[in-house]
Parts: sequence; structure tokens; C-alpha cells
Amino acid sequence: MANKKPVPLKDEEIDTLDELQDKLQTCIDALNSLSSKIGSQQTDNLDVEKFKADVASAAKSAVEDLLNDRQKQREEKDKNDKEKYGITQDEYMGSLSERYDIVLSRCEGLLNIIEKERALAFSLNGRYKKSDDCIKIIGKTLDSICEKLGVQAKVGVTQPSMPKTLKEVPSFLLCTISWYWIRRIWYSRHVRQFALILMLCSWTLSIGLTLFLARDNADLHKDKEKCIMQYIPNNS
Repeated sequence: MANKKPVPLKDEEIDTLDELQDKLQTCIDALNSLSSKIGSQQTDNLDVEKFKADVASAAKSAVEDLLNDRQKQREEKDKNDKEKYGITQDEYMGSLSERYDIVLSRCEGLLNIIEKERALAFSLNGRYKKSDDCIKIIGKTLDSICEKLGVQAKVGVTQPSMPKTLKEVPSFLLCTISWYWIRRIWYSRHVRQFALILMLCSWTLSIGLTLFLARDNADLHKDKEKCIMQYIPNNS
């Protein structure tokens, strides 16, 4: 641990080698001056308490000077940052903290929504499994009923297999695929409903045309009888 280099603070500037030598020389001169002052005094009449108070006062004043100097440098730096960037470092860190709190609160809200959606998905999954089990039970019951009644189960349209050789490709494209789609369209529930609707419309239209023709024939017979009635008196 003795060889570990000290890490500078976040806002502390790294001194160069010449600056470090100057500061070290200043410390040496201060120590020599203090040593000379202590050596010039008589040890017999030395007031230890007064000496401690003087040293404490000197250390206090030195720390206060250092803190004041640091405060002035910080204020000067904040002033330059304000003029250059429009915001100081403290203000920037404060805005970052506020944005972080906002993002954190939104993430917490999103997490709560996700948890609710997850619980709802689990609930729906459970209901789906229950309904699936019920459908399977109903299907088995219907199959057993059809088996006892001798009702043939509905055969679905299966997709044809792909041709294995090149000779089977023409018949597959011209016959198998066409017949597959015809059967699929015919067995489609929507197509059958559409065909039923067309048949009902045709039947209704035929009935309407029949009634219209019957009425038209009746009108023609009436007109014919009127013409005959008018023609007979004139001939007589």
C-alpha cells in the first residue's frame, strides 16, 4: 500500500513535475524556517502550551488560506463555465440528478405495467389451459357419441407432398395442386356460406320473377278481355 500512487480528486488539476518541485521546495523552506525559529528560542524558558497554541493557530490559518484559495478558484471556474457553457458544474450535476430521478420513476412505472401485464398473461394462460382441457373432454365425448351412432368423422383436406422426381413436377403443378385448392375452397366454411347465400338469393329472385310474370300475364288477359268486349258490340 505504501507504493500506491495517490488518485487526484475529480475537480483537482494534475500538477506537473516542475510545480511539484516548487511546492516541495516551499515546504522545505517552511520547515527550515520553523526549525530555525525553534532553535533560536531557549528551551529552558519555552512555554509548551503557548507553543502548541501558536502551531495550532498557524496550522488553522494555513488551512483557512488553502480553503479560501480553493473556494476562489472554484468560484472563478464556475464563472468561466457560466460564461462559456451557460451552466456551472454544480448546476449540470443537479440537472443530471433530476433527469436521473425522472428516468428512474418512469422505469419504475414501466416495470409496474410490465408486472401487471405479466400477471394478466399468466392468468390468461391458465384460463386457456382450462378451456383447452374442456375442449379436449368435449371432443372425446363427441367422438365417442359419433362412434356409437356410426357417424363418419369429417375428413379434412391434407396438403399434398412435394414431388420427389422431376417427372412428377408437371402432374403435381397441373393436377395435384389445382385439385388440392379446389377441395380446400369447397370444404371452406366461408365458401359454403357464400354459396348458400347465392342459392338463397337465386331462389328469392326466381320467386320474384315468377310472381312478376304471373301478374303481368293476368294484366294481359284482362286487357285482352276488354279488347274483345269492345270489339263484339261494334260488330253487332
